Amino acid sequence: MKIKNLLTGEIFKAHYSRDHPASSYNQPVIVIDETGEAVDLFGYEIVEPEGDNAT
Repeated sequence: MKIKNLLTGEIFKAHYSRDHPASSYNQPVIVIDETGEAVDLFGYEIVEPEGDNAT
């Protein structure tokens, strides 16, 4: 998927992960591919959904 930083306008490739340390109780988090950083959707928006996981 691709996500956009609402403050800077930058676009990043990202994916859902349940294996990231920021995930709790098996809830998926969005992780930026390049950095491995988990992000929340308060500062980002999904601009290109991920395949079958699109909501």
